[in-house]
Amino acid sequence: MQRMRTNRLWLLLAVLALVVAACGGDDSSGDDGDTAATEAPATTEAMTETTEAMTETTEAMTETTEAMEEVTEFDDVSLLVVNNMAHLPVFFAVEFGLWTDRGINADVQTLGSGADIAAGLESGQAEFGSVNGGTGVAPQRASGLLTKLVAPYNNDATNAKYVDWIGIVGRADRGITEDPNSVVGKTFGVTGGGTPRAYLRAWLAQNGLSEDDIEIVAMGAPDMRTAVVNGDVDVVVPWSPFRTAAILDLGDNAVEVSAGESLVLSAIGLGAVDGQIEEKRDVFKRMIEGVVEAAYLIRQSPEDAATVVLSFIEGVSEEAVIEAISRNTYDPRVSICTRYGVEITAQQLVDSGSIEGEFTADDLIDSSVLDEVLAEHPEWIADLPPLPETVEECDGFEG
Repeated sequence: MQRMRTNRLWLLLAVLALVVAACGGDDSSGDDGDTAATEAPATTEAMTETTEAMTETTEAMTETTEAMEEVTEFDDVSLLVVNNMAHLPVFFAVEFGLWTDRGINADVQTLGSGADIAAGLESGQAEFGSVNGGTGVAPQRASGLLTKLVAPYNNDATNAKYVDWIGIVGRADRGITEDPNSVVGKTFGVTGGGTPRAYLRAWLAQNGLSEDDIEIVAMGAPDMRTAVVNGDVDVVVPWSPFRTAAILDLGDNAVEVSAGESLVLSAIGLGAVDGQIEEKRDVFKRMIEGVVEAAYLIRQSPEDAATVVLSFIEGVSEEAVIEAISRNTYDPRVSICTRYGVEITAQQLVDSGSIEGEFTADDLIDSSVLDEVLAEHPEWIADLPPLPETVEECDGFEG
């Protein structure tokens, strides 16, 4: 994972080559002595500027070389994530060397869903995994996999039911409209579990419906886009950027039935199994620093982030990616809203019969290392809105 550092060094070498070439200049002389005399000061001035540029480039190369020599030993980390926009800070951290700069060699593996990640952690496929503190951790703990959210990177700390990256998209030619009752009897493409399925259940319940009123075909988000465009299903519940891509592909035939309503909490980020933070606190801190800085950089420059997305998600346009980034919130803070949100979302899952048990925020979140990182780097969250002081001020508060 030294690739990003190597790229930086080659870039500096390229700049130096251009500067050296510039020193050669144009050896043609003027037609007469007066012209040459007139041009000489300008040429001398240009050479001086070029020499200064060479000096600056050499200094930058020296700094880069020293930085490369600083980290001589790397901690190997295997991390499981899902290939969607929610995990963009992970891919950004890899692409721009934010983990290699901190001595971490990250082997990031993409899977189809949060359930696949849980299975991978349980089987030992990877040591670390991303988790969803809202819809994922409680089911994992109920099944015996004792995970916790330790650092969200796709979250809105002002919203107890943030889930902007998911929506429901249908085909107009199948009778789908914005009226919820138009979906009765229709075929839905949706994940077998996880956040899209929880979102669908909550949306149906809000509108006096249930899964008994529709026909469900379990599939991954990339397949949902293809299935709805081909007409294999009537409605899908995909995540970004496949939601945006499906809408663009369907064109005038697309109906956005629901878009990121405050129905359940999705707080996605790095996860840990009970006891893991105590064993690997230093590794977790450096991993958290990488994704928190990545989230900050994504908020500052969505265009750079779009190029990263196109490198790890195939078959989507740049237009779809940029629009999808605007629908995601990359807020790493754990607030009173986040803690309230994980509790009410876990209770929703219990009430729906999906899981059994009782869960508090302390069962589902451990932000101790994250809080330390944010205290050391307030500049990474200075652009975010102030946090609510009471749950009543949180978006998504149930009352």
